[in-house]
Amino acid sequence: MFGTEMSPYGGERASGGPALAPDLLVDRWGPGLRIGLALGGLLATICAGAVGYTLTEPTLDFGDALWLALTTTTTVGYGDLAPTTTEARFVTVGILLGGFFWVSLATASFVELLVEGGIARMIGSRRLEQKIGELSDHYIICGYGRMGHLVVREIQRFVKLVVIERDEQELRALRDQKVLYLAGDATDEEVLARAGIERARGLVSVVASDAENVFIVLTAREMNRSLEILARSIDERSERKLMRAGASKVISPYLIGGLRLAQAIVKPAVVDFLEFILHNDDLDVHVEEVPVAPGAPLAESELQSSGISGADVIVLGIKRSGGQMVFNPSRETVIHGGDTLIVMGPTPGVKKIAARASLV
Repeated sequence: MFGTEMSPYGGERASGGPALAPDLLVDRWGPGLRIGLALGGLLATICAGAVGYTLTEPTLDFGDALWLALTTTTTVGYGDLAPTTTEARFVTVGILLGGFFWVSLATASFVELLVEGGIARMIGSRRLEQKIGELSDHYIICGYGRMGHLVVREIQRFVKLVVIERDEQELRALRDQKVLYLAGDATDEEVLARAGIERARGLVSVVASDAENVFIVLTAREMNRSLEILARSIDERSERKLMRAGASKVISPYLIGGLRLAQAIVKPAVVDFLEFILHNDDLDVHVEEVPVAPGAPLAESELQSSGISGADVIVLGIKRSGGQMVFNPSRETVIHGGDTLIVMGPTPGVKKIAARASLV
C-alpha cells in the first residue's frame, strides 16, 4: 500500500508493506494468537465432549458429563465416572486426541514466546506506548525511509518526536537507535491518535507516495486544526493538493535538488560558501532562528541599539509575526515581539542573542 522506497540501509523496500512489528504481536499467526486459539479449542473440546457424553451415556446429566470430559481431557481420571457404552468410548478417544493436540499447541506456543523473548517485547511495547502517551508538544514523523531517516537524525536533538512506520527492518533500526516509534499505518486515525496527535506540535509526512501523504495530511488536519504539518511532495503537481489538504508547508526534494545542481553550475562559489557554512563541523558558525518573545530585552528595539553586532552575529533576515520576511534589514529596522530573527554567527554569540530574545 505504501509503495516502494530505498531503505537507508541499502536495497529497495516497501515503506509500509504488510509486514508489521513482531514486538507488538501483530503477526497473523504469531504465538500469542496461537495460544488463544489453543485455549479456545481446548474449551470447545471439553464442551463438545460433555455434550457427547450426555447423548451416549443416558445415566449422566450434563454436570456429570462435563466433569467426565474435563477429567478425561486432563488425563486425571479419578475413577468416579467412566464411559460404559461403545459410543461413549469413541467420544473419549476424540476428547483425548483433541485435548492432546490443543494442549501441545498451547505449550509449544508459550515456549516460543519465552525463547524468542515475545513476552519481554510485548511488555517493552507497552512501556513504549506509555512513554508516547506522556508526550506533548512533540512531532510525529510518518515514514522512516531515506527522507524520514534524515529528518529524525537532524531534529531528534532539539525536539521530542515519535515515528510511525510499518516496515520491520526500519522498526528494528528505530529500536536500536532508541527512537520512540509506533508500528502501524500513518493513514489510520487510531494510529495517529495513539501517537498523540491532539497534543503534538507538528507532523512530518514523508511516506513513499504523494497520494498517501495527501491522505495523512487531510486526516491529521481534521484531528488537530492547529497542527503544523510539513509534507514531502514527489511530484510538483501534488504540492497544490497537499496545501489544499491542510499542509502548512510542502517540500519537493527533487525540485530543491534540481535547483541546487543548477546553482552549482552557474554559481559555484555561492554554493561552496553555503556548503562551507552549513556543513562544516569544524567551523563554529551556524545559521539559526531566534524567536523574540514579547517583552524581551530585544523586543521593540532597533538593530543598531540592540547589541547584536557586539555578539559577532549577523542578522540575515527577520520574519515578522504576520509571516512577512524582511531580508538584510537596515540598522533602523525595529525588532518586534513575536518576530523571528534569522542570524548567522558563532555558537556563544547566538546563545547570547537567544537569551536576550527570551523572558527567562
